[in-house]
Amino acid sequence: MVSLVQQQIQTSIINSQNRWLGSAFEPIVRLSNDERGKFGEELINSITMQTGLPVMFEGDSNINNQSGVFDILINNKRCEVKLATLDVNNQFQHENLYADSVWDYVIFVDIVQDGIYFTIMSYDEFNVNERHPIFNRKPTLRKAQSDKFKFDLSLKSMELGLQCGLTVKYDLASDNLSDVITFINSHLS
Repeated sequence: MVSLVQQQIQTSIINSQNRWLGSAFEPIVRLSNDERGKFGEELINSITMQTGLPVMFEGDSNINNQSGVFDILINNKRCEVKLATLDVNNQFQHENLYADSVWDYVIFVDIVQDGIYFTIMSYDEFNVNERHPIFNRKPTLRKAQSDKFKFDLSLKSMELGLQCGLTVKYDLASDNLSDVITFINSHLS
């Protein structure tokens, strides 16, 4: 029985690694969680600089001042950036979202083999005690924490987000960055 479980775990790991072989995002999957987070923040900063909106970004450190704790200030809106890659369970796992009002928007950067999904939600849409009305997902309290949650999404979530305008997909094949810029402008202007 143990060998069967070990074999299944090994198969899942191999399948997860194989899904990224040859993808433009294969190097990102190999990064540590902190390095992925830094990449996501830098990516959002780079894209947002093209929107014409005012941006304040202090690199790989949360902006921590009297108004909150967040990654980037876009058009005077405190934005938290969470990057995830599609895991073996076809989920995007986003960690450490504060329950307190220390951010105004969260920008989820979810990477698949052929592109990147960008989802923007306001703090007001993120209720830690209820399921999200569109994604039908509820934040989960982190172990040994009382104020930090994780919020996982899936490919189905991405489809729901696309349908209601909470999500846009950057597609490597079509290189539709202008759609992402327009999307960010529409949510953060």
